Amino acid sequence: MRDKQDPLANIWQQQTVSIPDIAELEKRCRKLQWQHRFFYSMDVVGFLVALGTSVWAYERLKWFGQIWMGVMMILLLVFTLYVGWLRRHALRIMRSSTDDYLHKLRAQFNNNIKLAQLTKTSIWMALLALVIFYFGGWFFDTIAPEKLLKKIALSSVIFAVLIPSAWYWAHKREQKFKNEIANLNDMLK
Repeated sequence: MRDKQDPLANIWQQQTVSIPDIAELEKRCRKLQWQHRFFYSMDVVGFLVALGTSVWAYERLKWFGQIWMGVMMILLLVFTLYVGWLRRHALRIMRSSTDDYLHKLRAQFNNNIKLAQLTKTSIWMALLALVIFYFGGWFFDTIAPEKLLKKIALSSVIFAVLIPSAWYWAHKREQKFKNEIANLNDMLK
């Protein structure tokens, strides 16, 4: 028999373990759930407003504008459904164990990073869609030149303000959720 104890075993036994606070995790999950419910309802309302605007403007547009608007509405529907799919973890959070809360938070934070990256990409895609619309209107002569110049000028001003601010906001959110994942990983150590 050994009378001598291993010094590493003593050190191992003296370590403290930090246990995640279940009440804090539950509170964060509920807050995240309500935020995503609000954001997704705004996504759906945005789609419905775009759809209503498209229906209202359909008769005023020439053939190229009608086709392009139809294509954009289909893409916007797919985009809205994809955003809902990315929000799925937060939309379905229920009372559960600590591990489940941590898993759902981490999964949703990963999806939030994807949402921020999607926002940054979609800003440029919206600009490209508008350029194609204007170019098609000019090329197929479906938009009068004087109207086209006014629309380009107005769109340029709007996009000059909107693109940098929206991109910056999405970039900050992406960084925030990367930090949140790092904090959750630290909590598990």
